Amino acid sequence: TMPRAEALVAVSKAVNYLGNGLFLIAVTAVIYGAGRFLKKEKLKNAGREGFFSVALAGIAVNILKAAFERPRMNYHGFSIMTLLENPSFFDPMKRLDSFPSGHTSVSFAFASALSSIYPQLGFLLYPLAFLVALARVYLTSHYPTDTVAGVMVGLGAAYVLARRSKERETPVKGALFFLIVFISFLKLGSFLLFDLDEAVFSVAAREMLYRGSLLTPTYNMLARFDKPILFYWLLISSFTLFGATEFAARFFPAAFGVMLSVMTFSFVKRMKGFRCAAWSTVVIVLNIAYLTYTHAAITDMPLTFFISASLYSFYAGYTAAGEDKRRWFFYFWLSSAFAVLVKGAVGVIFPLSIACIYLFLSNDMKRLRELFKASYVLIFLLITLPWFLIQFRLNGWEFFNAFIIRHHMERYTGVISGHRGPVYYYIGVLVLGFFPWVALLPGALWRGIKEKITGSAGLHTFTAVWFLFILVFFTVARTKLPNYILPLLPAASILAGVTLAEFAGLNGPRRWLYILFALSFLLASASYVIPLTVLKTDALIPEALLFTLGFIFLVISGLSILAILNPGPGLAGITAATLLLLIFVRVELVAPVNLYLQKTLYTYSTYIKGLNDETLVLATYRINNPSINFYSEKDTVNLWKRDDALLKDLTLRTNLVLVTKTSFTEEIKKIYAFRVLRREDDYVLLTNMPGLSWRTP
Repeated sequence: TMPRAEALVAVSKAVNYLGNGLFLIAVTAVIYGAGRFLKKEKLKNAGREGFFSVALAGIAVNILKAAFERPRMNYHGFSIMTLLENPSFFDPMKRLDSFPSGHTSVSFAFASALSSIYPQLGFLLYPLAFLVALARVYLTSHYPTDTVAGVMVGLGAAYVLARRSKERETPVKGALFFLIVFISFLKLGSFLLFDLDEAVFSVAAREMLYRGSLLTPTYNMLARFDKPILFYWLLISSFTLFGATEFAARFFPAAFGVMLSVMTFSFVKRMKGFRCAAWSTVVIVLNIAYLTYTHAAITDMPLTFFISASLYSFYAGYTAAGEDKRRWFFYFWLSSAFAVLVKGAVGVIFPLSIACIYLFLSNDMKRLRELFKASYVLIFLLITLPWFLIQFRLNGWEFFNAFIIRHHMERYTGVISGHRGPVYYYIGVLVLGFFPWVALLPGALWRGIKEKITGSAGLHTFTAVWFLFILVFFTVARTKLPNYILPLLPAASILAGVTLAEFAGLNGPRRWLYILFALSFLLASASYVIPLTVLKTDALIPEALLFTLGFIFLVISGLSILAILNPGPGLAGITAATLLLLIFVRVELVAPVNLYLQKTLYTYSTYIKGLNDETLVLATYRINNPSINFYSEKDTVNLWKRDDALLKDLTLRTNLVLVTKTSFTEEIKKIYAFRVLRREDDYVLLTNMPGLSWRTP
């Protein structure tokens, strides 16, 4: 007799075969053929439903595998550098396609489809599908979470197909949710953390986790008061679940992007109906801004979610009555409280200001009394105040000066870290970040203004106020960064989405298409001209990629003309081309930019990590790159021009490895005769250790 383990392996392999997609497709074909031969309509339907459910689940799961790019359990050669240097949408070697489980997905799709027609089969098919999932884990082909996701994909595919004739909205909802998840998690963990913000948040959260200091954010053993505590807690929980990886660092921004999109759909459906909700969701997901900030380990996507939840709650409460109204106003303050814990005062300033302006325009200021009910404000204070009071108690005026004075007042009234820009700065951000839907905004904003002028202020006026308030607020601010205006994204998406819904229904204006044509043509021209001018960017983005990008812009330009003549196919083409643009940006353009900016520092950091020398001191000179801390897993001594004496002292009493810009090499050698370990691109690795070489592990 075979040993017990060998018997289980044999059984698992046999069960595993039952979950093969091609095998199940063949089974459905046999069922359908039997139904035709026996003239049994029910049997034919079972074969047909099973075939399409398995096929849909198979297609969906393979697209998600490409998006999540999770290494297989038995694949230990995963290298993020390999992915960056050889970017592709699908993994031809099938080593990075663990999530979700394909066998599990098609097994449950098959079981669900046939059980919906022959319920008695469910007692056999579902346990078999469950055994397939167990076999995939037992054979070390998948993690348990891969199979859980596979179950959800399989059941979802079968459900969407089963409901397509009974509820015509269900397939659209399923496609929208699939699109949201796909874009939000598209190759989330397969590029290096960018300096500065992504890396510094990740290093601080990991440091807090490992040292058990969960109240005060710290970076390099020093208190960091740039942002409140909630985002650090989210990162800590993600690192606890997934480990301190790039995927874990970006998990919650992506998850909040999914929740924001679903919430936007629900809100617009409640206010304007299904068609407007569907187009608003398409718009909020298919743009560069959404792709960027779901893929960035920074606070802006969670902040946008909570501010949007607050404003959606306000408008829902404003249009509701009785207990329903009070419930929504409570959610307004609850969401604002969490927004404050993510990024500070803007979390409540934005929702309150926009709500008050809208009430003023609606000639309904008496509703402020309902909004400012004492119990709501008390809940808000009970959630927000404790952490701030604890920090003031622990760190006193150091916390007040850093958090309140520098990162609130000075950031608004002065220029922090050189982040300045002209008055039209955010117009450029919108043109690039909200392309192609930015072409709809002038008309949609004017409609919101006209709605107030000609009648009562409604949803168009509300979203116009939301959009314009945030845009003007940050235009006036002296410090400017692209991510600051992300909280206006939902308002912009609703403004554009409602217009698109009307256009798709052959009732909306077409003037925006002329704007889109001109804008797309200009962007295409820029993509072709840049490589030929002084702005040549070979080091960042190869010319071939810029030319391809220009071609996509030209296609969108042509499709805008088609949409003028034939709205349906034209708009479908613009949407599909925009999806292609986002995939191209993430797969092809992010890789060279990421390598150019981060590769050398990553190489140095992993080398230092591999030295495994507890006595080694890691220092940087006149640079601020927290990715060095993250990938070396060591604290760094950050030295500046004023620290020359400290640098000399460190060289005399410690084993030192120092990272700096190549241009600073001679300046540092005047302090001490450092030896160059490695010089690559803009950075150099120096040491005072005579026996250390670059090849030393």
